[in-house]
Amino acid sequence: MQYKRIIKLYTTLSIALLCKGNTCLYAQCKTESYYDLDAALANISCVKMFSYRYSGMETISPRIGQLANLEFLDVQKNHLKQLPVSLEKLEKLKHLVLTDNELSKIPIEIGKLQHLEKLHLDRNHLIELPASIGQLQQLHTLDLSYNNFASFSEELCQLKQLSIFESRNNALLFLPDNIGRLNKLKSLVLDYNRLTHLPGSFTSLKNLKQLDLSNNQLQYLPTNIGKMKSLTVLSLSNNNLRELPASIGKLPQLEMILLSNNAIKKLPDALTRLKHLKTLVLMNNPLDKSYVEALRKKLPNTSIIF
Repeated sequence: MQYKRIIKLYTTLSIALLCKGNTCLYAQCKTESYYDLDAALANISCVKMFSYRYSGMETISPRIGQLANLEFLDVQKNHLKQLPVSLEKLEKLKHLVLTDNELSKIPIEIGKLQHLEKLHLDRNHLIELPASIGQLQQLHTLDLSYNNFASFSEELCQLKQLSIFESRNNALLFLPDNIGRLNKLKSLVLDYNRLTHLPGSFTSLKNLKQLDLSNNQLQYLPTNIGKMKSLTVLSLSNNNLRELPASIGKLPQLEMILLSNNAIKKLPDALTRLKHLKTLVLMNNPLDKSYVEALRKKLPNTSIIF
């Protein structure tokens, strides 16, 4: 019976094993998630998740850097204006949530978080990122939405593992020339900015599946957009587009095109090659009704909203 109780205890607790030489210390961890820093520091070997969400804080104690095993840190919806340099000591951190604070600067030391995979900096007051951002070679998710970015530095395009990038509701005027280096990017959301054109390397994003460029000031698309063979969703509503390039007919995976509120008078004939196209939104464009009806006959399996 005593052995059964021991086995039951071990299956309900997480066991941290700390060894030095031939001596081992077994620390029983009732939880890996903490919401109080003092309690977390009393169980340093156990702490993998820490949350200060909705705490009304203006600063984070530099003691946070002592949580050496921390993998997830959530401090969203506070009043943080700066971050402690001691964050650089969180070498095992994988997920950092800084959403909805008052940050105007990110410390250069963030580049030392070599295991960081997800970084949420949305809803702050940021206008730039430190060049060290390019050192986060494991980062696959980055959210910079609702800040004050007018542009991004070239270092951003060194994030070789980046697959999800969101930067909606900023003031972006242009994108880095080398954005095409983000060849693992699958989802790119840039709606509600001030983009008038896309850089030449943009169509090198050959693994991109979802692209949202709605609510910008785009006047044209790259003529070779047909190189982006993985695209399934293309959102271009609320721009200044007058036409689409013929190469759009070379996007075999495309399922949805959103074009409402542009200045398009005619679509390329190549559009009818898109056999997987399920939805085409054309509202508020100067298209003739008879033209749209003819298009419906050529795309019988496509829902055309006009």
